[in-house]
Amino acid sequence: MEYFAKKCQQTKEKEQQFTSELQNLFDIDHGHVLEQIDEQRREFLKNQRKLGRLGYINDIESCFDKLEPAKNQREELLRRKQSKSQVDIDIMVLDSCKVSYRGAVHLVAAIAEVLNFDVETLTINRTSIRYYRRKIREARATQIKNIFENTELNALVLHWNGKLLFDILKRETVERLPVLVSNSKTEKLLGVPALPNSKVPTQANAVYEMLQDWRLLESVKAFCCDRTSNLVQYEMTGEERTAVRDTSIFIVMLCIEAWFTAPHADMAPNHDLQLLNA
Repeated sequence: MEYFAKKCQQTKEKEQQFTSELQNLFDIDHGHVLEQIDEQRREFLKNQRKLGRLGYINDIESCFDKLEPAKNQREELLRRKQSKSQVDIDIMVLDSCKVSYRGAVHLVAAIAEVLNFDVETLTINRTSIRYYRRKIREARATQIKNIFENTELNALVLHWNGKLLFDILKRETVERLPVLVSNSKTEKLLGVPALPNSKVPTQANAVYEMLQDWRLLESVKAFCCDRTSNLVQYEMTGEERTAVRDTSIFIVMLCIEAWFTAPHADMAPNHDLQLLNA
């Protein structure tokens, strides 16, 4: 038993010695390496051969020090290019000031030069600015639409009125139909589509498509439009105008609140339903 205990103790000592020297086993180099390298690398190799392998390099590979400023400058330029919010703000400022694409090229190039950027390395041309302005406009329009759709809208009044306006690209007049919705808390212009003509079915289809696009078909509770007698081909007499005026006053003062606060038509007051059936 004493022999086996002594042998076990010797084995443990050998294992500890092997483990302590394990980090120094793989030291493979040329036989005349100290004669073929310069002083700095010679000192580094001597430090690596010491116990513990000192992993510290001092003043070695100094040629890369000159590349650090260029690397930092590239990283800073990349970080600025990736700043989407700043680009969005800049594009919105150009749109708000009504700067043309050609003028935006000169303006952006001048600002970049003042900020000590190399203009030759930047993509500044009329096509790229036009692309980013169109892309940001579409994203902004989608964001506004999503915000408006998520707003609680109990009831809306729909407004529309056709206008003859000059076309954007050609010097000719086109029929434009502004479509708006409003209530006591908000007002929103849904769009101003161009129509082939000013006929009533054409306007009705355009208004319906606009409401469907904005998902407001269930929120509209009332209409408001300005139609002249020559367009609807109908002219009221004096008695009819008086009756319409009295009915409108009655509806606005008594009935409209009940209809706007009722979530469904069958929950409106009974006398209002009888008034519609009369």
